[in-house]
Amino acid sequence: MNSGCSSQTALVAIVGICFALPLCMCKGFDPNSETAIDSHIETIDDPLTLIADSDTLAKWEDWAMRSDEGQWENDPSHNVQLTLVHTFGGEENLDPPFYSVKWMQVSGDTLFIADRARECLVCMNSAGEVLWEYGARGEGPGYFNRIGPIAVSDSWLAICNIDGDRVELITRSGELIEVFNIMNPLYVETIDPETFAVLSIAEAGGDVHLFDINTGHLASFGECPWQGGEFIQRSTNAFSAQCINNRYLIVNHFFEYRIVVFDVFEEELIAEFVRNHPSGSLPSSSVSMREDESIAGIFFFLLGKMFIGPEGAINIKLDAIQKDGSVINSRTTIGPAPVTVIDRYNLTGEYLDSYCIPLPNCTEFRYSDPYLYVSQSYTGTVFQFEMD
Repeated sequence: MNSGCSSQTALVAIVGICFALPLCMCKGFDPNSETAIDSHIETIDDPLTLIADSDTLAKWEDWAMRSDEGQWENDPSHNVQLTLVHTFGGEENLDPPFYSVKWMQVSGDTLFIADRARECLVCMNSAGEVLWEYGARGEGPGYFNRIGPIAVSDSWLAICNIDGDRVELITRSGELIEVFNIMNPLYVETIDPETFAVLSIAEAGGDVHLFDINTGHLASFGECPWQGGEFIQRSTNAFSAQCINNRYLIVNHFFEYRIVVFDVFEEELIAEFVRNHPSGSLPSSSVSMREDESIAGIFFFLLGKMFIGPEGAINIKLDAIQKDGSVINSRTTIGPAPVTVIDRYNLTGEYLDSYCIPLPNCTEFRYSDPYLYVSQSYTGTVFQFEMD
C-alpha cells in the first residue's frame, strides 16, 4: 500500500491509457503583477440569483485560464454554452419539493436531492414532479441525522447518514434494503452494480472503505495525508469523488488544493494532480491540538464538488473565489464572484480548460446529457441548464 502522495509526476497505465499526472506545472504566472487580477472584471453587488451576462462570463473565463495553458483552451469545438431551462425550489416556488439542497445525484431524467432542512431524500423527474420521498429527522433506519451524499446504480441508491454513522441502501423506488454501519461517512460513490465506496477519515483503516451490497464491508485502505492529518476525525463536508472505469476513484478534499487517484483493485493511492491556481496565492490551513486534546485552527475551502461532464471530462469547482479574484482567506470577505468557476481535466489528469456557470455561490453539480443541474444552497434553488 502506498500511504503517501508523491510530489513527482506519476505514470500509471489505466485500461490502456497513460495516466500522466503533472503536479502544479507553473508557466510563469506572477500573482503580484498588475495583470494578475483584471481591475475591470464586472461584479454584482447582490448576486444571489442574478444571471451573469456574456461579457462577465468571458472576462471571468479569461481570468480562470490565465495561469495555465489548457489543451482545450481557445478550441471552439469544446466551448461550453449554458441555456437556463428551468428552476426548482427557491423563493419563487411557494411549495417547493425541497428547502435546503446539500447534495444531488442524477440518473437519466431522474434527480435525487438530499434535503438537509427536512433530512429526507427527494426523488423528482426533470419536469420537477416529485415521485417519492424517503426519510425524516430522527434515529434508526429510515431516519437521518445530517443526510449526506448519494450514490446511484440501476437498481439501488446508497445514502450517507453523516452523524448517524451509517449508509442506507434503498431501492430505486425508495424502499429500505440494508443498513451499513460506518463512522462519519462523508461521501459515497458507486463502483459497480454490486459495490460502492465510502469516504471516511474517522473510520479505521484508511480513507476509502469498500462495501458489497450483499455481504457488507470488503476492505479499507488509502490513508492520504490530508492537511490537518489525524486531527480531522469527524466532519460534515470534506470530500467529493468520481469513479472511472469501475476501478479508479478520483477524490478531492475540499480543504486541499489537489486531486488524488485511488486504485480500488490494488487498494492503494496511485497518483495526484492539479493545475496552477489562477488566483496566484492560496491560504494555508492551521491546525493544532490544545493541552486538553481539543483541536484549534481554521480551514479554508479551496476546491468544491466534482462531477463528470460532457466528453467524459472531470469537472471540479474552484471554491471560495471572491469578486476581486482572490480566495477567501479570513473570516472577513469582500463578496463572492458573480460566477462559479469550473476547471476541466481529462482522465489522464491533464488540465483542459475552464468555464463559468453564470451564477454565484453554486455548491452542487450533476450532469445528465444534455442537462447540467446546479444548486445554490443559500437560496434553496436548483437550476437546470441545457449544456451545449
